[in-house]
Amino acid sequence: SEDIPIGTIIRTDPESGEKARKGSSVTLFVSQGQERYLIPSDLVGKDPSEAISALEALTLVVSGTNEVFDDSIPIGKVVGTEPAGGTTVEQKTPVTLLVSKGPVLVDVPNVVGMDVTTATSTLQAVGFQVVIENKLAVAILNKVYSQNPAAGSKAPKGSVVTLEIV
Repeated sequence: SEDIPIGTIIRTDPESGEKARKGSSVTLFVSQGQERYLIPSDLVGKDPSEAISALEALTLVVSGTNEVFDDSIPIGKVVGTEPAGGTTVEQKTPVTLLVSKGPVLVDVPNVVGMDVTTATSTLQAVGFQVVIENKLAVAILNKVYSQNPAAGSKAPKGSVVTLEIV
């Protein structure tokens, strides 16, 4: 019961005021306290429809979804819930699904014409990994000739920018 503390007698059988024979059984109904439900913590990586079914099976209400950036969970899959998995809540508590919209997209800076060290530092400072390819057999100028992806585009944080140097 949501209103009666745990351990309190709720009712009896036979009911209060009824007569019973001496030595007959009386059944006591005792409150188990407030009913609580554990939000599953194994929803991460599942399709939202699977997560919704699991939550509704526990009589929890899915109040909606929020898209969040996530570097490791694929786009469209569940990242978590609000309240978080492992939290104990009342029946019919609204739960929001957090769904991945993939990694954060970062603007790719223009590093063409920079020396390799400066270009590498610039790209790493905004979260990119750098791969260097020599356009010639020997890099004479040690300058960036081209980059991929191109400057001004957006790429996932942590992805690779390839620099061709001359």
